[in-house]
Parts: sequence; structure tokens; C-alpha cells
Amino acid sequence: MVVCEDIKTIFIAVPKTGTRTIYDVLDKNFNTIHLEDHRVNVPDKYKNYFTFITKRNPYDRFVSIWWSTTNRSKTIKRKNLRDLMGSDKSIHKFCKIFPKIYNTEPIFRSQTIYTNNKIDKILDFDNLENDFLDLDFIKNINVKNIPFLNVTDGQKKDDIKERIYRNNWSQYIDEKVKETVMKYYTEDFNHFNYKI
Repeated sequence: MVVCEDIKTIFIAVPKTGTRTIYDVLDKNFNTIHLEDHRVNVPDKYKNYFTFITKRNPYDRFVSIWWSTTNRSKTIKRKNLRDLMGSDKSIHKFCKIFPKIYNTEPIFRSQTIYTNNKIDKILDFDNLENDFLDLDFIKNINVKNIPFLNVTDGQKKDDIKERIYRNNWSQYIDEKVKETVMKYYTEDFNHFNYKI
């Protein structure tokens, strides 16, 4: 969560919905205070601020979570996940172990949980640049485009300067993946009006 006190605005960061991109623009252009990353509840002292979040198609987000946590992440906090996955980094293995990891860290949470606050604007990941640039406080600083950071469509290998590319999310969705996504993210489909 980022608070911009100078413009009385809060960005509630829903994991894997373009948060690093939004952070970058806010940090470079406003007086920001970073609260707990991916914090769900807005502190009382900021309850009257303009509040916005980003949303993402649950299938697309699930594929991004899988790719990011199994094919990119080398952090210590995800060692347990890497141990559970073993050498099989497939999305089907991820679906199999997902019940064991779902409640372990914010990246796996439903997007809907972040809407327990007063939300003034929901930006759509599929239209992130246009939605973000259309916010009044962004128009006032004349930002023309936004950087896309922390994208999960590829990762540089440590020893080779090439990217490992991930296919479009729709190419990973089969009945097993659908079943897993629906089990954990049905409320996101319903709340944000995504087609199941």
C-alpha cells in the first residue's frame, strides 16, 4: 500500500496486477509513504483519501503467479514452494500443490479481499496504462506513459543474456487449471465481472 499524502491518495497494491509499475510512477512524482506491501486494510487516518486498486483476470493472474513464483523467484521466502515443486515447474504441478501454499503469503490471496475498503476507482490490468493515465492526479503531472515493471512474460537467465518467455496466459488454461482457479478465485470472477 502506498499513501500519497500530498494528494490525499492511496494505492492498495493487489499482487500481480501491475503494482510495481504504479509504485514507480507514484514514487517518482509524489511524496509517498510505503506501508506494509500488499496490506489489505486502510489505516483509519487515511479513510477519507481517494483510494484505488488494480484488478486482473483471475486466469491471467493465476498464470502470472505460477510463473513468477516458480520460474523467476529465487527468494528465500519461497524456498518452501521450490521444495514442494521440485524439478517439475509445470502449471499442473503448481495446481497440485496450490492448496498447501494458498494461505502462506499475500501473492496468493483473492483480489476481492482488497475491496473491503472504500474503493473510489478500480483500474483494469488489461487497460492499465490508459486507466492510470486517466486519473486526474496523473493528468495534472503530465505523465505520458508508464513503465511496465516486474513483468512475468520472461526472466533473464543468470548466465545467459536471453529471456525465457512465457506464452500468453490463455495457452495454459485447461480443465485442471480452470478447476484450481475456480476453487480459489470464484469470488474474483463474480466481484469484478470476469467471464468464467
